[in-house]
Amino acid sequence: MDPRTRENIEFLEKNGYRYLFDRDLFVNYESKKCFSLEYVEDHRDLIRELALRPNHTRGWEFHFNRAPSPALQQEITQVLADAA
Repeated sequence: MDPRTRENIEFLEKNGYRYLFDRDLFVNYESKKCFSLEYVEDHRDLIRELALRPNHTRGWEFHFNRAPSPALQQEITQVLADAA
């Protein structure tokens, strides 16, 4: 794993993000943000800024390389609600 990616993963974990192995997602239930592992690996320079920026949406904020479909967003949202 790239050292910068490892640093960002550690940063996310120190800032309340949990890794969901079955979905390859980093999730923060308090800020309602979700990062795919692929996004963390591919956007190493943006992670810290995006993780700390306030979420002004009423729902979950998703950070994926390709935006998840509405159906997938709903499925992930349900999984996150069940896990909370």
